Amino acid sequence: MRCRQIHCRVILISLLGLVSAQGCAYFQHETQEHPIAITERDAALLHPRSRYVSHHRHLSTEESRRINERLGDEATKPDELIGYYVVTRHPKRLSGGTGTVFLEPVRTEHGTLILLVSVRDGVPQQLTVRDGPAATAVTHEFLDQFIGRDTEHSYEVGRDPDAFHRVPSPLVPIEGRWELSQRIADAVRKILMVATELGV
Repeated sequence: MRCRQIHCRVILISLLGLVSAQGCAYFQHETQEHPIAITERDAALLHPRSRYVSHHRHLSTEESRRINERLGDEATKPDELIGYYVVTRHPKRLSGGTGTVFLEPVRTEHGTLILLVSVRDGVPQQLTVRDGPAATAVTHEFLDQFIGRDTEHSYEVGRDPDAFHRVPSPLVPIEGRWELSQRIADAVRKILMVATELGV
C-alpha cells in the first residue's frame, strides 16, 4: 500500500513538472518577438513604493498598421505582444506615482540598452535606461528633454548647434553620440504611439 502511495506521488509530481514546463514554453513562445520582457522591478525604477498591475495584449493588424503609418516605419508587427505596467498610488502610502510604464529595447553599436518610459496623459513623465555598455553614456539632461513632449512635437535630434535656438527646436543630442540619441528618440516616439493606440 505504501509503495503504491509513493508511486502515485511520483507520477503526480512528474505531471506537475510537465504542465509547468509547457507553461514556460508557451510564455517564451508568446514573448519570443520581445525576449526582454518588462518586470515589476522595471516599473519600480520609475515609480517606487507604488502599486503595479501587469498587462499584456497583442496588437491587431489594424492597430499595427495605424502605428506604423504614424511612425512612417515598420516598427510593429500584427499580433506583436505588448507588455506594460499600470502604476497607481498604494492606498496605505502617501508617496508613489501614477502612470503606465513601457519597455523598449534600443539597439546600439555596442549591444542593446533598455529604455523605460512612464507615460501619462499621452506624454512621457519619467524616463531611465538600464543595461548595455551604452547606458552610461545616456545623460539625465538628454532624457529630460522628452518629459512633457507629445507626438505633435518633433522627435528629430539636431546636428547643427545653431538649430537649438530656433522654435520649435530639435532635441539636443548626447555629446558625440548623435546616432544613439536618435535611436532613443525614435524609441520614445514609438512608445507614445503604442500607448495612444492602446488607450493607456
